[in-house]
Amino acid sequence: MNKRLLILLIGIGILATFLTGCSNATGTAVNTWGGAAVDGDMVYYASGPQVLALSDSGLNYTVRWTYPEKANAARLFMSEPLIVGEQLILGDYGSNLTSISTRDGVENWLFADAKSRFVDTPLLVGELLIAPNADKTVYAVDLGGSLVWKFSGDGAFWARPASDGKLVFIPSLNHKLYALDVATGGKTWEVDLNSPLVARPLYAEGIVFLGNLTGEFFAIDAADGSIKWTQKVSGGIWAQPILQDGKLYFGDQEGKLNILTAANGKINTEVDAGSAILGSGVNVPEGIIFGTENGKIILFDAEGKSRPLLTLENGSIYSNIIVNGERMIVLAYKGNKPLIALDLNGNEAWYYSTKK
Repeated sequence: MNKRLLILLIGIGILATFLTGCSNATGTAVNTWGGAAVDGDMVYYASGPQVLALSDSGLNYTVRWTYPEKANAARLFMSEPLIVGEQLILGDYGSNLTSISTRDGVENWLFADAKSRFVDTPLLVGELLIAPNADKTVYAVDLGGSLVWKFSGDGAFWARPASDGKLVFIPSLNHKLYALDVATGGKTWEVDLNSPLVARPLYAEGIVFLGNLTGEFFAIDAADGSIKWTQKVSGGIWAQPILQDGKLYFGDQEGKLNILTAANGKINTEVDAGSAILGSGVNVPEGIIFGTENGKIILFDAEGKSRPLLTLENGSIYSNIIVNGERMIVLAYKGNKPLIALDLNGNEAWYYSTKK
């Protein structure tokens, strides 16, 4: 494991510990990767010790509510919320899984059985929330907040799983991808993929696509866990790939956009983006948009030809970019604009910041 990768992993692990020890009375702004979800004109922004509901007017925003009302650095919301009807599902670094109302931010229920942090967003499969936790356990919780089943592995679970409706595919830091029965949590198969797995898997047409932190990318048969093919790319893979027209698009830690043929793993194109790509891309009519560690927002067409849209000032992009209609939401780590609303050409409409 190279030094830069180790620093990133350690940074994620200790950030919450450091911030939890900081008193809110100091007035110090908490700066985390964060996450956001969009529904119509509402943007739900997980911003460290609080989640905010922002109403997007097109040229500005209004804060509708915050949860909790008083910032709590012991909880830390680090991933995007999950919208389920009028519920907003939140995992936090204080080991809680919470449902609040999208209307007013009032808490519906709180699931507190976990022993460690929820690093990524749960997956909704039918009426079940499948929630991996760093305590080496996967929790299946119904929409009323009751535990249905749990599965214990031998490594921490960080990434949001994928599912075909019957099985759920869950990566872990102990190198293994597990396939669990959605109804019971029973293990159907497991496969060792050689190094830690922090990226979200992608399920499509009987295949699970997933990359690891040493730059190996796999196509795995969803029925039995057998590996269909493997391809090595330049750097560690932190995010879910995009599948479009038989090609897989994903970035890596060394700053390359990789385009692979989904059927056999052949590398079609490797494009140098100039800086690490740790978040997932997003489809738009002209191609796929990715963000980079040096703050660039880049549009790539189907063949990998790039067009820069915007460079953030003093900000890094680690979170997934979100597109809703003609609006693009970008989260920046560091910098003066932690959440920015743009059009699809990179023109800024408004930004949110805690700094006055």
